[in-house]
Amino acid sequence: MNIGTLAPGEEKSVTIDYEPLKYENVLWYVTVQTDSAEITTANNAEYFVNESTVNLAETEHKILNYSINNTTLSVNTFVKNNTETQLVGNVYAAVYNSKNELVGVAVQPINISGYGDTGVDLWINNYTKHDGDYIKAFIWDEKQTPKCGVDIQNIQ
Repeated sequence: MNIGTLAPGEEKSVTIDYEPLKYENVLWYVTVQTDSAEITTANNAEYFVNESTVNLAETEHKILNYSINNTTLSVNTFVKNNTETQLVGNVYAAVYNSKNELVGVAVQPINISGYGDTGVDLWINNYTKHDGDYIKAFIWDEKQTPKCGVDIQNIQ
């Protein structure tokens, strides 16, 4: 969807409503194109600096599996750095309920060498399973810029 073109200094706010479980195999992300670096808002970040287009294929991230032990949800993920540049940031696993409300989140720092890969385990404590719960896993660098698409897994 192309929202349009803005004149210099013009602002536009856009809200996109959708049902995450209905589009679980669709990769959603927002891009902003500019002629130069500028401060913009997108991707639910308060602010980020748009200096260049982020190539989301540079980093691969996938939920491999999950398990529930008492009240702890363990999420096992895999991260692959497809560039020669070191990848430093955080892997996030967030659990949402059927009303799309955040139930819990876990964060694990990563530091992966160029063309390296690793498994990352995350634990969300005090979790109680309910019908319709799902996990979103993603990576942000230290400036909270997305480094890959969001992987979504329904909790069965």
